[in-house]
Amino acid sequence: VSLMVFAALSGAGCQASPPEPAQPAPDAIVTVEDFQGRIAAIEQADAAQAQALAGSLWQSLTAQGRAPLVFGERVFFLYKGAANSVTWRGDFTSSEGWPVLEGKRIGGSDVWLAETTLPMDARANYKIVLDGQDWILDPANPLVQPGGLGDNNILAMPEFTITTDTARRSDVAHGTLSDDLAIESQNLGYAVNYRVYTPAGYEELSGLP
Repeated sequence: VSLMVFAALSGAGCQASPPEPAQPAPDAIVTVEDFQGRIAAIEQADAAQAQALAGSLWQSLTAQGRAPLVFGERVFFLYKGAANSVTWRGDFTSSEGWPVLEGKRIGGSDVWLAETTLPMDARANYKIVLDGQDWILDPANPLVQPGGLGDNNILAMPEFTITTDTARRSDVAHGTLSDDLAIESQNLGYAVNYRVYTPAGYEELSGLP
C-alpha cells in the first residue's frame, strides 16, 4: 500500500508523457524492399558470409512465424537445408497446366527461395519437394492439415476468412459420416481414401440415385 501511495503522491501535478512508439530493429523486414535488400546482400557475399547472413535471416523470420513471408499478394517461400533442388507443390501448382514452383538457392547459402502471387483471400495447401522425390512438410510452418494423401501445410493469405457454410447447425438434423474407405484407382495407380456422408433418415429414403 505504501508503494501505491508514494507513486500516487509523486505523480501529483505531473502529466505522464505518452510512451514512445516502438521502433523496428535496424535489420527488421517491414517492407518487401527490406527483404529484397537482405537477399541481395546474401547473393553478393562470399560463401562463408552468405551462409551467416542467410542463417540470420532464416532465424529472424522463423522466430516471428513469418515463413512463408507474405507482402500483399506476393508470397515468398523459404527452405533451409542441403538439397540439389527444392520445389513447392500445392493448390497453386495443380496438374492443370500450372508450373511447379521452382526454388532458387540464395547465393552460396543453404537457404532456398521461391516467389509467387496468390489472391488476398486465398487459402492454399502445399508441400516441399526435395530433389524431385522427397515430399516433406515445411519445417518453418507449423500450420498443418490432414488430407487424403497425407498431411499438408496451410498458407492463409491476409484477407482469408472462414465462412459459415460449413459451420455445424443446431436447427437441422445431422447425418452420419462413414469411417475411412479405400478404392483402388487404375488411373492414379494407388488407393484413394474417401468417406461417405448420408443424410439424416437415409434408411427411410427411397428413389435415391
